[in-house]
Amino acid sequence: MIGLIHLIHAAAVPTVGRPLNMPVVNLLSDNASYLPFDDVLTRLQGNFEYVELDYKTGRKETLALLDKLIQLDAPQESIDRTAAAADQAVLITAWDGERKPENGIQFVWEPDSMLTVQHPPKARRYVTRAGRALGYKLEEW
Repeated sequence: MIGLIHLIHAAAVPTVGRPLNMPVVNLLSDNASYLPFDDVLTRLQGNFEYVELDYKTGRKETLALLDKLIQLDAPQESIDRTAAAADQAVLITAWDGERKPENGIQFVWEPDSMLTVQHPPKARRYVTRAGRALGYKLEEW
């Protein structure tokens, strides 16, 4: 079932200002324990020039994921977790220099969840940097 959940997450990757045909990478915890929001924010701020938070869009993206889970008749546990996460979800954009897709990363943070990052090929180094900063491993799509 984890494969289905990964596909649903990939389908719900935030696309704010990004084309849909870019690579997708999941950032996963090695020990099944994910960092709380404040730790994620602090670590990203220490590794990128700019970090922007968008609570409204984070909630919207998580509610869109919830709709997809319901449509696909996903396990109730996944539906419940996603519904509970909606009010805490945050769209995080981190970048260096000029704010454009190839200069950073963007993802929706939800409590106790992997991070799914869609990025242009030129931004791969930023995905790797974020993974290292957070202590997460990268899973390619």
